[in-house]
Amino acid sequence: MDIHISIDTLISMLALLVALYSVWYTRRFNRPRIQIEGFECDLKSYDYPCIDFTLLNVSNVPITIKSIIFKSNEKVVDPVLDYEGPTYSLTSPLGITQTYPVLDADPIMLDEPITLLPNSDIDFRYYFPELSGKLEITVKTNRFLSVFSKKKSFVFRTNKRN
Repeated sequence: MDIHISIDTLISMLALLVALYSVWYTRRFNRPRIQIEGFECDLKSYDYPCIDFTLLNVSNVPITIKSIIFKSNEKVVDPVLDYEGPTYSLTSPLGITQTYPVLDADPIMLDEPITLLPNSDIDFRYYFPELSGKLEITVKTNRFLSVFSKKKSFVFRTNKRN
């Protein structure tokens, strides 16, 4: 059994391998990816428990965020929608009380789908009627973040250990 491989067959096989590698490389590094950074949970400072987080698009393709779903202890938790943020009151020496909003504490929620450009981020702040234990944040997008899913879940603890 004598196997002969001509030089043109060898070159075409190498070209096929290079083409397959370039397809794999392109798919691997152009894959949409999101992360959550800077998660903070404040259970006592305001009228309602508050969570702050930053959603990052760490890929080089734009991603549209369609919805964000929250689960606390395996139950879906809806944020407080009509809350305008915490306030504080000051009483003047004349006895007049004025109420002011707390700066940089108003809710920042996803009201409609938003597109995150490559390597960009967006801040969110949600208030909830009640939070305890672990909090699962599920982000639904317009692109596949894994082989079969257009959503990604992140799990955080809402209570701090001593």
